[in-house]
Formats: sequence, C-alpha cells, structure tokens
Amino acid sequence: MRPWLLIPTNPVAVTEPLREEPREPRLLTRTEYEALRASCVDNRMLHLFVTLAWETGARSGELLQLEWPDVNLAQQHVTFANDPRRGRQTKGRRSRTVSLSEVAVAALRDHAARFRLLAPPSPYVFKHLRSNRSARPGDRLESLYRAFKRASAAVALPNVRPHDLRHCFVTRKLAEGVPAQLVMRYVGHSDLATTLKYSHLVAGHLTPVVSAAVRQSLEHANA
Repeated sequence: MRPWLLIPTNPVAVTEPLREEPREPRLLTRTEYEALRASCVDNRMLHLFVTLAWETGARSGELLQLEWPDVNLAQQHVTFANDPRRGRQTKGRRSRTVSLSEVAVAALRDHAARFRLLAPPSPYVFKHLRSNRSARPGDRLESLYRAFKRASAAVALPNVRPHDLRHCFVTRKLAEGVPAQLVMRYVGHSDLATTLKYSHLVAGHLTPVVSAAVRQSLEHANA
C-alpha cells in the first residue's frame, strides 16, 4: 500500500485463522519426573516449583505468588489466595486451601529452613536471591519458564512445559480412582467438564479394560 493511504479497517480481521490441533500434554512417568527434579537440584527455587507442581497440580502463577503466611506446615495445607488488590489472582477468581502430601510438606520445610529468614526479609516463597536488571534480592519471581525449559532439555525432555505437570497430576489422580469432583475442587477447576478434559489416558491405564475383556471371553467360551 502507498504509505500515505490510510486503511479504514484492519484487512487481517476478515481472514480465518488456520485450524490446528491442540497440543497434547506430555505426561511424564515417575522416572522422568524424578530425572527432571534431579536436574533442578542446583536451582532450589526451580526444584521446589517442580516438586509442588507435581504434588499439587497448581498452576504456575498460583505457585509463584505464594507467600509464607499461605503455607501451614503444622496442619499440612496451603492456600492459593485470590486477592487482586495485592496482585494475587487465581484463574477461577476464588481462593482455595488444599492439603499437602508428605513430599510437598518436606520440600517446603526444607525450603523454609534455607531461605525463609534469609536476608533481606521477604514474604515470598519464590524469590530472587541475586540482583539483576529488573529485580532485587527478595523480590518475587515472576517466571521460571526459561529455567524449567533448560532443566527439561538437560534430561532429554525438551517438549515438556510447566503446565504439563498439572495435566500429570489430574490424570494420575483420576487413574488412582480419586472422584473427579474432588480432583476438580482440589485443582480449582470451575466445572467438572474441565477436569475430565485432563483425563488423558496412557497405555498402562487401559490394561484393566483389556484384562476384563479377556476374562469375559474365557468365561463365555467355558460356559
């Protein structure tokens, strides 16, 4: 177009976006998760992040906005607070308190011993330990995505994203027989349909279906 000619509307607005299949989450095995967690051992903030993401299924933003008053180690639970006035917001716009596994409690207790009282004083669980261009020690970490991708690539899992750990949690709990309604409330979904979308079955979870079919066939043949 001539540079002086103004177009009254955006010509791209009338085009149809190309359809693409939604990305399937990468469901980690326990062995792969342990390898990923081990690769984060030199970055203690990332190590705790990966542990809590696997153990709670919480979203990245929910974890990174955690403050120590949200964590109750004595009663073994944590609160993901929704408080927009303080820049803390959950996707469902509601606070929720969930119980913690023994592994999560141990990880938080170890992290607190190392960093909670470390100067300068800071309420944040995930905080900067050193200064950089945009943050000072004690400031809240806004993202661990790049560090996560480096750690996952180091153990030959380059396609894994932090949100995949949430998929892993929901799928794992549904496969263990936890009622979908409880899983929905635990992870903060607004409706049951959303929870069920996360129930991606892996091959091992289908074994009982095949076994049941074989048993029925044998019983029918022997009848």
